[in-house]
Amino acid sequence: MRRSTRFSVAAALCVACWFIPQNGEAQYRGRSGRFQAGFGFGFTADPTSFAFDFKTGYYFTENISLVPRFSVGFDDDFTLFFLMADGRYSFDIRNARLAELKPFVGFGLGATIAKPDQADADAAFTFEFPVGFDYYIRPNWSVGTEMQFMVPIGLSGDNFIFEWIVINGRYLF
Repeated sequence: MRRSTRFSVAAALCVACWFIPQNGEAQYRGRSGRFQAGFGFGFTADPTSFAFDFKTGYYFTENISLVPRFSVGFDDDFTLFFLMADGRYSFDIRNARLAELKPFVGFGLGATIAKPDQADADAAFTFEFPVGFDYYIRPNWSVGTEMQFMVPIGLSGDNFIFEWIVINGRYLF
């Protein structure tokens, strides 16, 4: 094994140890009746376009939440704005080692505004289907990833928009 590979493996193990709960205590504390806020970075439309995502939310139950979100995606030729409200269902994993992992699916409604650099903005009513997961690294903090599959109704040129927020962080209040 090369020296750089050994160093990379050792560094990854050290970072992974930070995520392991202390004293066997689970990091996840429950979400029912709590608010959340978060942000993330990724891409939209294609891997060369950058996306920034900000969201808030409220958990009605342990598994059901409403998540309003605002996202901006841009590259050299266009800018996309998304203002969405998602209903999400989070799944519980019954394995003690994976109790902090919370995958989710959802359905959302909202608006998409597309602004090409040399043209007028175009707006459309949009359906959204988010999927992803959160991993609770601390009692109130989670990191995760999520993808949004969006169908804008009446947006010229696009019948489908994909957005991937590669890394996001959330805080539970």
